[in-house]
Amino acid sequence: MGTTASRNPDDLMGHDLNILKEYAERVIVHGDVLNDTEEDDRETRFRNFAEIGDSFSLTERDMVSMLFEGLFHQGPKCWCAECRTNDVT
Repeated sequence: MGTTASRNPDDLMGHDLNILKEYAERVIVHGDVLNDTEEDDRETRFRNFAEIGDSFSLTERDMVSMLFEGLFHQGPKCWCAECRTNDVT
């Protein structure tokens, strides 16, 4: 778990978010278990992510939405035959 060169809060938050999303996908989608080092890293990154998010006045809901965005398939916008046929995600 290397350090990032930037001290810009946007960059730090974005970097932590990317790593947290990777951990979330591994655990939630693939059913993996994080090892102790990864779990410690996840906790530290989540604390940092939450502190920076709070400093930007983001709500918990905003931060959770950022974390899980794109993780789950959303399905078609509506359930008509045309939309279901054109849903390629």
